[in-house]
Amino acid sequence: MRKKRFGVLAWILFLLVFSFIETSGIVIEKAEDNSNTLFTPSIALDSNGKAHISHLDNTNGDLRYCNNTAGSWSCVAVDTTNNVGFQSTIAIDSNNVVHISYRDITTSNSRYCNNTGGTWSCADVDLSYSIPG
Repeated sequence: MRKKRFGVLAWILFLLVFSFIETSGIVIEKAEDNSNTLFTPSIALDSNGKAHISHLDNTNGDLRYCNNTAGSWSCVAVDTTNNVGFQSTIAIDSNNVVHISYRDITTSNSRYCNNTGGTWSCADVDLSYSIPG
């Protein structure tokens, strides 16, 4: 049973849809209409059980974010500079603030966005470090 459930969830994530179990069974909702542009999705649930998804819009090279916090799906482009959004990873903190890390394919930089102030803020991540001593 575990193998079958994993295969179903992998397929659902690939198509960028969110599924959740209700008492009546599995409910499937499509977050975005055009599945030809969706690539490398990541999904997280907030403290209210609402889904948040980040993904690369492979047609436009943008990082996109979708959520169903209002009861229906809403999607926006978060970062549209260069070819961004590859390998996105999304996380929701205890205050329901969304955090997304991803790669900028054009510059090979790692980037990070959050919506702490209610609007999206994105920046390159400095991965250089030195070991003291």
